[in-house]
Amino acid sequence: MEISSVSNLYQNQQTNSQIQTYNYNQTSNNSNSFNSELTNEESGKIKLIKKDIVDFIDKNNGFSSVSKENEELFRTILSDDKVSNEEWKNISYEQAKELNNLITTSMIGSGGVIAINSNIFDMANISYDENFNKALYETLKNIDDDKERFLFASDVEAKLGYNYKNPFDITLNTNRIEKEIEERITREKEKYKDFDNKDQILADIIQDLKNWKITDYGSFIKDLGNEYKELSQNPIVSSESKLRYKVVFQNLLDLETNYNKAKNESNYA
Repeated sequence: MEISSVSNLYQNQQTNSQIQTYNYNQTSNNSNSFNSELTNEESGKIKLIKKDIVDFIDKNNGFSSVSKENEELFRTILSDDKVSNEEWKNISYEQAKELNNLITTSMIGSGGVIAINSNIFDMANISYDENFNKALYETLKNIDDDKERFLFASDVEAKLGYNYKNPFDITLNTNRIEKEIEERITREKEKYKDFDNKDQILADIIQDLKNWKITDYGSFIKDLGNEYKELSQNPIVSSESKLRYKVVFQNLLDLETNYNKAKNESNYA
């Protein structure tokens, strides 16, 4: 029961003025264990976990929140603390989302513990838009190449910017984000203060930062697709990069199709 993955530096959590970083140490050898060993920091704020994930969830009464059918499924999947490609390809979006929430909630609920999830299940909760999350999950399920799946997920995650879903925020925390943006603008002004063309540079940066919020995910996907299509046709881009961009563009076309399907299904639900 394995899952392919690569190293990914994840989300920061602000707790009692202590910043904890989620670091998923994943390898390219088609194996990723939920049982990563977490070492104590000098502050003692992070607990050491080295145990069976099912026992850990049981200890925190996590399975009480899921149906009997899904409990049996999740126990089987996590019995060796790993998830194979075959297993998650047979898990629906709703089940993937529930499993991701189960692990995250159990770990967070224990107090000061880093939540360790596999990359694919994180994608089921990547944004605050349900239709987009479902579309991305279904798109990733149909990308057979492990490396390409990871790279595509990483590309989309990066493009979401501040729209990426913080697992500790039920809804989009606009106030926190706006504060972070103002702090970022202050840093950018300091960085470019001695540049001759600082006004133009800062104007572009500030405009991008101020327009951070995605209000139409359909347009977001389409614009992203157009961006990669142009890159794949750019004469100054290397042949190798063009091929890469063409693959991403095709994946974005699939994402667009899946998004429209998810949106239509939700409209008739």
